[in-house]
Amino acid sequence: VRSAARRPKPTATRHDGDHMPLCSSQPFEDEMELTTAPKSDALPSAEGVWASNSARSAADKARGLTALVSAGGTHILAFVIFTLMYSTLKEFNGGTAPLEWGSFLLHPLMMTLAYGLLAPIGTVAYVSYERLLGVSHGTAKALHMALQGAAMVVAAAGIRTMWLKHDSLEVGGILGGAGQAPTHFQTGHSWVGMTVFVIFTLQWCYGLVVYMLPGIATPAVKEALMPIHVLLGCLAIFGSLWSIASGILSWRGTAGRSLDPKDITLKAVSLLTFLLGALAA
Repeated sequence: VRSAARRPKPTATRHDGDHMPLCSSQPFEDEMELTTAPKSDALPSAEGVWASNSARSAADKARGLTALVSAGGTHILAFVIFTLMYSTLKEFNGGTAPLEWGSFLLHPLMMTLAYGLLAPIGTVAYVSYERLLGVSHGTAKALHMALQGAAMVVAAAGIRTMWLKHDSLEVGGILGGAGQAPTHFQTGHSWVGMTVFVIFTLQWCYGLVVYMLPGIATPAVKEALMPIHVLLGCLAIFGSLWSIASGILSWRGTAGRSLDPKDITLKAVSLLTFLLGALAA
């Protein structure tokens, strides 16, 4: 009598913790399925193997298409948003680039560069560059950190230039006096914007220590902390894009309800930041 052949037991594959899926419950669901599935001594049929391979191939193609749409759309929208914002601010500045340090218009320009261009591209660079362009894992991770770090530095400079502008208004007797608006943190936009900047900075430092510096965290610790990294990243990217839209609203106010081409362009920028958030996620 021919002895019954048994299927090999599935083995767990360990990794460095950097590729944990966003849906972190999936590994546990797979484990539950293996545990509760009825035992069978029969070898899988050729048809079953073919169907399993076909399903896996279809899933890989779907993930590749999703990554392509996310990465390509994010890059295109990010450059469109920054270009529209730059051209509009230039018109508000009389046709010259708003690059004067301590000026009001430099603030939205730098924040759009940080949160509307560098940060979204940095968000998708990690996975998309490695999966679509064949960039090595270490290089993709370094690009991710570099772009997000550049966004953090530019955002800090953008906050500083607005801080100096408000200080000058206080000196001129326009802010900070009796019966006047406070010098700093006057609006909900500024409150949310500063909160987002703090989260963004903590997120970058957290990623540097846990996932970039060698010998700090073990693979198991990296994997365990990945959901927190993803959560903070979502808060940072969605909050930063929202701060661009709320900044436009805070700046233009009721004046922005006009059909002036500049205000229409700013409304388009607000809409595109919403779409960019959907793609970058």
